[in-house]
Amino acid sequence: MSTFLEFSEDGKTLLSIPKDIEEVIIKSEIEYIADKAGKNCYNLKKVVLPETVKKIGKNAFDGCSNLEKINFPKNVCIDHEAFASTNLKEVDLSFTTLLGGNTFNNCKNLEKVIMPKDMKVFKTSFFHNSSVKDLVLPENLESIFCNALADFTEIESITLPKTFKEMDDPCFNACMLLKKINVDPLNEKFKSIDGVLFDKTGEILYKFPQNFGKMYIVPKNTKVIGNQAFAGNKILEKIILPEGLEVIKDKAFMHSHFTDITFPVSLKKMEKKAFAYSKLKMLYVPNIRFDEGIFCHSKDLEKIIFDDDIKILPPSMFAGCENLIDAKLPNLIEIKEQAFQNCYRLKNIKLPESLTFIDNKAFFNCDLSGELIIPQNITVIGKKVFSDNINLKSVTINSKRLLMNGLCFLGDTDLENVTFNSKFLEINKDDIFEDCQNLKHIYLDKSLLKINPIFASKYSPLIKDLIENVFDISTSFKQINEIYKQR
Repeated sequence: MSTFLEFSEDGKTLLSIPKDIEEVIIKSEIEYIADKAGKNCYNLKKVVLPETVKKIGKNAFDGCSNLEKINFPKNVCIDHEAFASTNLKEVDLSFTTLLGGNTFNNCKNLEKVIMPKDMKVFKTSFFHNSSVKDLVLPENLESIFCNALADFTEIESITLPKTFKEMDDPCFNACMLLKKINVDPLNEKFKSIDGVLFDKTGEILYKFPQNFGKMYIVPKNTKVIGNQAFAGNKILEKIILPEGLEVIKDKAFMHSHFTDITFPVSLKKMEKKAFAYSKLKMLYVPNIRFDEGIFCHSKDLEKIIFDDDIKILPPSMFAGCENLIDAKLPNLIEIKEQAFQNCYRLKNIKLPESLTFIDNKAFFNCDLSGELIIPQNITVIGKKVFSDNINLKSVTINSKRLLMNGLCFLGDTDLENVTFNSKFLEINKDDIFEDCQNLKHIYLDKSLLKINPIFASKYSPLIKDLIENVFDISTSFKQINEIYKQR
């Protein structure tokens, strides 16, 4: 086996390194290390490069599992996976340019990294599956993208420079051992309060370190909890929100592990999926503005107490809350789509008399059982609203004017009796009782003035009390139809 390095004809490129060599010291003024030049040189421990080197190619030293030391010439460019799976313990990249991702992939003993000084945007991960504990961010850094820090799972503290301006919401979420976020005092946009990242005014809490501790009292001056500020935190067991807090932003506490929370009176708004996938067990829901999916997939949630003044439940608010048993509804006007979808243990629900509209799949695949009473003010029931409630036995519909949409009771296999106490009944399709295998009777009010003739024909063997002369007053439902279309 050759023990000589192989160069290009012009002497500017190192083409290959012998597999059995332990040390490479290059004194000639080469400019390039070729792609895979030293790949899988398992015995290689040390490399000394001249300052003339401009670029280290892809996978140049990939798989050099014993490589512990290498110098990086000033202004050198380092390409994709150039030092993957090496034994480097620390690297000073101050005057380098990183061209590709995963440059130091699988460097499991790499603990200290000094990033390139000229780097302004930290876009991608260079250290996948490494053990970096000490990361010095460049002094000119302005922004961090979402996956840039995804592999720094063992970092305990990080310091943001004075130039730092912006970050993607989840950029610190994977740093599971992070205890403190420090900020240069000269930074004009951010500051650190006891290791937690805030805006300069202290009114917006941006990021809470994943390993901060088991309890946190949010400072009194805080008005906004930022996007994904506490997302994925598995350590925090108790949090106290201050009076004066007004907004909880998107996914702020998603995948959080504390089991209870009290909302301040000052709170005005929660944005999308603020507590999705949380571990909350019991919940008081205040009368504020909600976006969709606020508590969705919180599988430990068992009981909900609503503020009496809540009028609208937004889409997917409790969708996928598999252990929800008790939900006493307030004087609602509307229940939006999928609000309680896949709440498998939700057995009994009393719809309030004030309710006028139930949107698509609102109670899809719940466990509603016994008798369901639909109150008289409801004018629209959307598609598949009560579908797959296999233990539902009977339904009484007291609505005066009702528009029902397709597959409303699809798959309610135990449903036996349905009573319509409606004078005006608009049924868009003839499939609202599809796969209701045990349906025996459909009772219609004798004062009924309108019904879909196809529906009447399909279920005629089950229909009772249907008078012979049913008037088709199609104009009666024009307004209701328009309202439904707008929703």
